[in-house]
Amino acid sequence: MTVLDVGYGTGVLGAHAGRLVGPTGRVIALDASHGMLGIARGKRGLEAVQAVAERLPFADASMDFVVMGYAPVDGC
Repeated sequence: MTVLDVGYGTGVLGAHAGRLVGPTGRVIALDASHGMLGIARGKRGLEAVQAVAERLPFADASMDFVVMGYAPVDGC
């Protein structure tokens, strides 16, 4: 199972997702902020990707779940 956490931030949702998918699953932390991704890269089992939600760098239907706790959208 693969979970994409959009707007990873401090990783609260990503940490919960990691427990749900278990050792064979994947959690991908996506954030526009280099600083926030630095936090993600320090956590075991996470893949960190720098991008914005409006332009996801993944193929359609490549995730099992997408979560987003809080992420500002351009222009809002």
